[in-house]
Amino acid sequence: MMPREWTDRTSAHPFKRLAQLAVLGLALAVLAACGGSTVRDLVEAVITPDLNEYGSAAFRATTSRWGGYGIANNTSRAEARADALSVCGSDCQEVLWFRNACGAIAKSTDNTRGGAGWGTSESSAGEEAIAACSRAGGQGCRVATSSEGKPAILCAQAGSATPTGEAVRIPAKSTQPGTQPGTQTPTSITFRTTDACNDGKKVQMRFFEQRSGVRTGRRWPGGNSVYTTLAVGTAVLLGPFACSSGINICYGAQIEDSTTYFGLGLDGTERCNDCCYKCGPSPSLRFGCGS
Repeated sequence: MMPREWTDRTSAHPFKRLAQLAVLGLALAVLAACGGSTVRDLVEAVITPDLNEYGSAAFRATTSRWGGYGIANNTSRAEARADALSVCGSDCQEVLWFRNACGAIAKSTDNTRGGAGWGTSESSAGEEAIAACSRAGGQGCRVATSSEGKPAILCAQAGSATPTGEAVRIPAKSTQPGTQPGTQTPTSITFRTTDACNDGKKVQMRFFEQRSGVRTGRRWPGGNSVYTTLAVGTAVLLGPFACSSGINICYGAQIEDSTTYFGLGLDGTERCNDCCYKCGPSPSLRFGCGS
């Protein structure tokens, strides 16, 4: 089956941009008339972050229809992700997100390996995606193209915040004779997370790689970033996180502005008996009001 068409959604929300610019213009006018740092702080702390742009790439890695993808951008990470999944279609998962940067998808010549990457330009994003595809064992990797010949590269560079992003490993297509959909060895895991405590606070989360009961040092998201839940009762899918034989993915979480933690804790230093999972079906994590 041919991959679903690549779609550029750069101008999908022009009215939101115009509204943001109008608010910015009004704030600057007040600043010019009144002076002082209050309005300036408002502009820098409130208006500027809203102008950042996010991108997302989704990929279909199921055995029967491996290779479909979608890339989209929007003014929030959640909207960009939703758009990319919509473009990609059913059975797709997010494999890349980026902010104020460019993202790309690459595939091997035999269409059995893939890679995702981001960079500060189209060329660097393409190079990162090709490198990821090669690390996955792909031969002759190159940036994927749609049936219309459009390269699978998209930039979302409207904001002023530092460019950043994160890609996960794309599972390889099974090439074993007679393999049926759903029988290949799982190579990733996705978590379904829900805030079940109506206390007005979000739950912050990280996921940690563990081998033979020992953390390897790899975690998601990287740096000082954390995942957060949405409104109470709203499920959020996080992943997929790449894993292999002998690897477990463990969760650690903490209620914001609180010492209440779950699993390994937000820093991964606590102990748990049931917070680590092997590759396979998506576990459901519900965070209550206590650990």
